[in-house]
Amino acid sequence: MGIRKEIKEKHKEIPALDRYELLSRMRQAGSHRNKALIALLYITGARVEEVVKYNVKGELKGRPILKKQIEIQEEQMVVRGVRCLKTKNDLKRRSIPVVFKQVEQPFINVFLGYIKDIDDDSPLFNITRQRAYQILSRVGLFCHWLRHSRITHLVVDYGFSESQLVKFTGWNDGRVAVQYTHLNVTDLIDQMKK
Repeated sequence: MGIRKEIKEKHKEIPALDRYELLSRMRQAGSHRNKALIALLYITGARVEEVVKYNVKGELKGRPILKKQIEIQEEQMVVRGVRCLKTKNDLKRRSIPVVFKQVEQPFINVFLGYIKDIDDDSPLFNITRQRAYQILSRVGLFCHWLRHSRITHLVVDYGFSESQLVKFTGWNDGRVAVQYTHLNVTDLIDQMKK
């Protein structure tokens, strides 16, 4: 079995973290910036490279998210202009909605507390992706686990369909979304009771 296939097989076995475990790990992250990074990656389901700069052969690339890209209203937040990492068109952008639900409120509060003092033209996280990976690994996380957990929570808790996941994540098609709608029997029973 090739290494890529082996990683895919292991990925199927990785369970989504519940929110309490995510909160516990986020609180261990140290600085307010580190906590806010984990909170943003979780609530948006974004990839690290979509949020910060990254090094390619010693050259900084990427467009980190700026404060002015975040639109906050009473019960919701929209992160506008996030680049879609996996598309061939580098100019493709998407908007990520976040509704302030009770279960996600601790993540949102940490993030909003962090951005309060940042200038509009400043990047939210003026770090490279390598530094972001270090921050996550210190608390026992990796970037795709946050994304996997968020997408799983959207399916289980909010009943997102494949087409809604495609729109939320910026995927080109629904093939990956089919894998994320991996509800087990108890999830199906809970959904039927709603």
